[in-house]
Amino acid sequence: MSRNLREKIYNNLQLRETEDLLNIWHNGDTTEWDDVAFEIIKELLIERLGTIPDPQIRRETLLSLNKANSYFQKDELELALQECELAIQMMPDFALSFNCRGEIYDEMGRLENAIADYQKAIHLDPELRDAWENMISVEKDIEEEFQQSITKQYLDQALEYAYEDELEMALEQCELAKSNMPRIAAAHNYLGMILEEAGQLELAIISYSKAVELNPQFYRAWNNLSNAKVRYEEEFYLDISSGKIIFEQVAFDINTELDETQYKEWVENNNPVPGWVYLNAQSFLIKGWAGHRIRPGRSGYDPLETDFENAHIEGVIF
Repeated sequence: MSRNLREKIYNNLQLRETEDLLNIWHNGDTTEWDDVAFEIIKELLIERLGTIPDPQIRRETLLSLNKANSYFQKDELELALQECELAIQMMPDFALSFNCRGEIYDEMGRLENAIADYQKAIHLDPELRDAWENMISVEKDIEEEFQQSITKQYLDQALEYAYEDELEMALEQCELAKSNMPRIAAAHNYLGMILEEAGQLELAIISYSKAVELNPQFYRAWNNLSNAKVRYEEEFYLDISSGKIIFEQVAFDINTELDETQYKEWVENNNPVPGWVYLNAQSFLIKGWAGHRIRPGRSGYDPLETDFENAHIEGVIF
């Protein structure tokens, strides 16, 4: 078989959900699928699941999930939950079990538990569309509750204090909010924005990171996280550029270069040498200034940095 044909089969099978691949694998229909297809399916299953479940255990797990769905349809939620728990015990890495339990928790009104299970299902199988749709639906429900909650009131008050430069009061309100913070990306993103406004960039970065952990597709939080990291790095550089710095309990004068002994010490101890040791303020903070060529691990400009420098030069000439 040609390499191109194998790649085409791989790409087609990669689009299928994990459950479909498992069914093909366990059915073993050689009239429809050839050896190469089964080889690729095995690769994909190991990549997604880490292993291929034992057929007997998988059958028993699916039987429990079918019972759970049957109980769910009859509104016998406790019995449905028990069957889901049994399925998870038999196959702890089976995404469908967590999605099923999430739906039961959702129906019970236990939204925090539901969203945690949907997130677990997505982590185990990022291609499971039902889990994504369920999680988005529950997030909307939780966000509506959040908008009416005492937690949101604390955060709104914190934002007002931050705008008025009453930072201590703002942080007090944030602490009150954290005790009841729901497991939704929007809440943690909002907290990050308030902390950033209050000048607490490290805490803001933690909140934004939590937001994107809860919802990897929350692009607004990703953007906030990226901007906060840039701001933090710039402020850190400006804070230490005026005098002595302490980094990993080693003091350097920012205005001097590392001597050979210090550099060897850092390399031998696997300590990363921060970029600002090599650069002055302009080269560190402004893209396109000389200095990027000598950053750690770099032997020259990459194409983007070349473009940045050209843009800078054109701007100066203009």
